[in-house]
Parts: sequence; C-alpha cells; structure tokens
Amino acid sequence: WRDGAAHAELHLVNQLATPRKVEIAARLERPSGETANVTVTFPDGTSTSTTATLTGTPLDHALKLVPGTNVVRFAVETPPAVRPTEPPPQGFRLVDVTVTDVAFQFFLTDSAP
Repeated sequence: WRDGAAHAELHLVNQLATPRKVEIAARLERPSGETANVTVTFPDGTSTSTTATLTGTPLDHALKLVPGTNVVRFAVETPPAVRPTEPPPQGFRLVDVTVTDVAFQFFLTDSAP
C-alpha cells in the first residue's frame, strides 16, 4: 500500500512506442477516521468519484496508456480534525494495485489452456 495526502499521483510508464490498453485495479482505504470522498482522474481525461473506507473500496478502470509517463491523479476531501490542535487524519491508502495489459488477459483467466 501507499499512503496518500490530499492530492496524490500514480505514474504509469508505457515503455513501448505504441499505445497499450490496460486495466488498473486497486482498493482505496481510509486508514483511520470517517470515510473520505476521492476523485480519481485518469490520463485519458475521464474521472470518477468514489469513497475511501476503512475496509477499502474497489477501483477498476480500463484505459489506453500512451508512450511515456501517464499520470493518475487522486484528490481526497479529508474531513476536518476533531480538535483544531490535532493533525487531520491521513487521506487514503492505495492498496493491492495491479495494472494488467489487456493483451495478456487471456493468460490470466480460467479460459487459458
């Protein structure tokens, strides 16, 4: 897992000279405190809003990675601290991240020989 602040980025690098279709899967966890709203913006310009919870919320998205670095951005609305003297709770954790090239999906399913 990786702790994230109010704004975080995940950099995905496509080392090929051509675009590649991938599927990204992960869970958004809230390590403590109440749930938090998270907006995830993908390199293709699409975005989704979800909630990070103590038990983890699934995040699944298919996208095309262009050659080079592709950035997934996270923006979390962290609830305020209980007391002004307390630091705000951590934003979220990104857990169990997998990025699968669609070209190899056949070999990762039960349909492979």
